Amino acid sequence: MTAQRRRYALYLADLSRRRNLSNGIINYALGLAGALPDQLRDDEQLVLLANADIVAELGAAAHHPRVEVVTLAAPQGRMERLQLDHLGVLDAVRRSSASIVHFPKGNLPIAASRLRTPTVVTLHDDIPWQYVRRRLRGGMPYAQAIYFAGMNLLSWNRADRVLLVSNFAATQLAAVPMARERSSSEAIVTSEGISWRDDLMTPLSERTPQVLHLGSPLGHKQSARAISWTGEHLRSRGDGLRLRVIGPLSTEGEDAAAAAGADRVRDFVPADALSHELATSRALVFSSDYEAFGLPPVEAYASGTPATFPTVTAMSEVMAGLPGGHAPGDRTAFEQSIDAVLALTDDDLVTLQQTVRDRYAWARCAGATAQVYRSLGPGPND
Repeated sequence: MTAQRRRYALYLADLSRRRNLSNGIINYALGLAGALPDQLRDDEQLVLLANADIVAELGAAAHHPRVEVVTLAAPQGRMERLQLDHLGVLDAVRRSSASIVHFPKGNLPIAASRLRTPTVVTLHDDIPWQYVRRRLRGGMPYAQAIYFAGMNLLSWNRADRVLLVSNFAATQLAAVPMARERSSSEAIVTSEGISWRDDLMTPLSERTPQVLHLGSPLGHKQSARAISWTGEHLRSRGDGLRLRVIGPLSTEGEDAAAAAGADRVRDFVPADALSHELATSRALVFSSDYEAFGLPPVEAYASGTPATFPTVTAMSEVMAGLPGGHAPGDRTAFEQSIDAVLALTDDDLVTLQQTVRDRYAWARCAGATAQVYRSLGPGPND
């Protein structure tokens, strides 16, 4: 009797660039979906459970011979979305005949115990817990922080395997109150990969004279401070560089952008357009004081665009050896870091681009992820 293919389901229906605050998590999930098929064996199949918007972004991955795409109807409103993510997903997984189901956003369904299918989650950070415990403040409603902190704990405690994006994230999540002790074979650091633009670096002479900041209303992202300091410093340089700010901001952030005379983009920017903005800017200012990975500056360097970043939490680990780091909250060091990355040459940036692409190759992350799937053994439908 011929053995059936092992079927690995990847749940992507809870992803939305218009709703989710983190594009990085969506980029992680899509990058993994694109890289996994080439890491699978002939007796393995990837089943992508996705909404229509995410299916549209899958590109070539949707047509890979080891991939099956199942489009789930988009929910109308918050309650329908919660019903899909916690109950409807169970039926979708059963119908997919999955051997294993992976939740790359990190939210295990509350009713996951009703599944006979082994579960894998990727946990990206413990930021909701930091807001619940008031170590971080601003921009995240307390009720929302409690919900996502509870989802963090549920996923950590109940998933069969937990994937993590950095050693810092692993340490922080293991220290969450009521978190169960996990062995190194159950909680595995697989890092992340880069999916951002495969084309050659844009020469500095052809770039738009702007420095880019991706705004956020969350307090730990420090957008208002970054906008204010960057705007004032660019004016003092007097070389015609402008500040461009994309994404939502708090009221304080909007005030800072207005005072800085920043080019302001409030509307949703599709991934391809954002990729172009990043690749054709002179630099990215990344300002977060708390990260478990910090994807934007990695994506910037992978595009050939330098970035400034605070050397705090996971950033020292993730960005090790790359220029642009500065002490958090130190304005002089911040301004020096901008000047330093703006002084990098085309040759410098080509070298740094390749360094980052090699360090964060999707094949490495996807290969480690496929090994985790195999470690769970045959599923109930094999």
